[in-house]
Amino acid sequence: MKKILLIAILVNSFFINYTQGQNKLTYEKLQSVESSIISNPQKVIKELSDYEKQVRRGKVVDSVASWYYHILGDAYYYAQNPKKAIKYYDKELDYIKKHSDPRKLVRIYYNLGTIAYNMKNYWKATNYYKKALEYSKKVKDNFLFLQIYKALSQTYKKQAQYKNAYQAYSKYSYYKDKVYKISSTEKLALLKEKYTQIKREKQKKEVELSQKKHELSKTKEQLTQTETINKLLEKDAQLKKEQIKRLNLEKELKEKIIKLKEAEALRKSEKIKEQQRVIILISTLIIIVLLFSGFAVFLLIRLKKTNRILKQQKEELEKNYKIIRLQNKKITDSINYAKQIQYALLPWPNTIAKHFSEHFVFFKPKDIVSGDFYWLTTKQDYTYIAVADCTGHGVPGAFMSMLGIAFLSDIVNGTDSPLEPKAVLEKLREYIMLALKDKDDGMDMVLLRFDKNRKEILYAGANNSILVATQNDIVEYKPTRAPIGRYIKNIPFKQEKLEIPHGSIIYMFSDGYLDQFGGKNGTKFMKKNFKKLLFSISHLPLEEQKNKLETSFQEWTTAGNNNYPQTDDVLVMGIKI
Repeated sequence: MKKILLIAILVNSFFINYTQGQNKLTYEKLQSVESSIISNPQKVIKELSDYEKQVRRGKVVDSVASWYYHILGDAYYYAQNPKKAIKYYDKELDYIKKHSDPRKLVRIYYNLGTIAYNMKNYWKATNYYKKALEYSKKVKDNFLFLQIYKALSQTYKKQAQYKNAYQAYSKYSYYKDKVYKISSTEKLALLKEKYTQIKREKQKKEVELSQKKHELSKTKEQLTQTETINKLLEKDAQLKKEQIKRLNLEKELKEKIIKLKEAEALRKSEKIKEQQRVIILISTLIIIVLLFSGFAVFLLIRLKKTNRILKQQKEELEKNYKIIRLQNKKITDSINYAKQIQYALLPWPNTIAKHFSEHFVFFKPKDIVSGDFYWLTTKQDYTYIAVADCTGHGVPGAFMSMLGIAFLSDIVNGTDSPLEPKAVLEKLREYIMLALKDKDDGMDMVLLRFDKNRKEILYAGANNSILVATQNDIVEYKPTRAPIGRYIKNIPFKQEKLEIPHGSIIYMFSDGYLDQFGGKNGTKFMKKNFKKLLFSISHLPLEEQKNKLETSFQEWTTAGNNNYPQTDDVLVMGIKI
């Protein structure tokens, strides 16, 4: 019986160990979920929650446990749950401290500081950033100093610690010069001047507050004296009441005598007053006539002077208007010339038709020039086509679009072998960040690469998706949630191989059509309505689809007897496979 029981225990132990081995947390598991942190953080949290007991009981190695808590911290951060993010970052911190990895300590303290800053806990954010700064000195990485001092400057500023903010910003500028090799003397001088001005205003307010306190103290003393005086007056009033009673009898007798004398004097004075009233009335009338005449003369002189000034001002305004109109014409002519340059850089219709016989381009800039652009080039057996939406519209957007066209052509044509779309977007992000330095401007983009030999289509997107219409459905392919430009975190761009039936239509677009206000209620068009519209017209010839899109846009902006202005550049491109 004992032998049977022992065998049963051994079998059960083996089964438990085998089951745990099958579900053990590994590097491969963490790698498989890491790419979904930003796009679907809830999914990451759900998949990793079952492994928490393993990690807590020490069933995995420290490096896996540290990475596990880091991924969960990031997932809760992007899921808008900062308290949970802090909890898992703290757990990761415990593992990192064991192995004394200063670079990882810098990263974790910096992340904790950023979360505390976003929660408006600026005191706690300051402490975390100081910790990050302490460990960054061991790493000796200028870029880390640059990021931390910038964050400290902003945090001190939020706490009105302007002197500390100024010192942190000075350090930030120093390392910024080291990293980007630019001079920041003028910026520091401006910040110092601003700090001095704020300090003076603070001193002035302190002096005013001191004066108000002194006045308040003085007012309190006066109130105390007034109360004492009131008490004395009340006692005096009681004494006077007794005196008044004694004097009332004497007063009544005197009043009777006075009334008799007044009645006699009144009769005499009434005659004198009547005469005086007549004299005053006549004098008043004469004065009124004289004043009115003088005022009329004054108004006449003033009116002539005013007319003369108005005439001069009119002539000056007409002169300035002519100058402004001439300058406006010159500016408009320059922008129109810039439009010709921009349109010359865009692919010609017959160029697109060589590669895609059935296509359309609905391009409607908000202003004369546009911040949206489309681009096409070939390299060996590959055709690249892109649709982009730059920061802003009008002249600033046009400059950005020309940068994008130039950089794309240089990246694709500057290598011996053809690049994949995700590699092109990564290179373009480097070019844009280098060109714009510390600016947050950039662009969203769709990039497709067509392989003529293998009939293969690769897609990569930066904040811009594509829609593919088949006979039965319309499918959206999601982009990487990051722009081409400076961002919170440099997320690697992903790409997909499109496996779509022959005869399908690929739609690429900016957000101008979707964000246009209109309709009866003055709302945005939105992606849901855009997808319905594209699917409803996908069976039509592509040129007719373009006309339908233009008509729908016009009807949306003029619905309900309204006339909504165009809010952004509009670009929609369709190609049939």
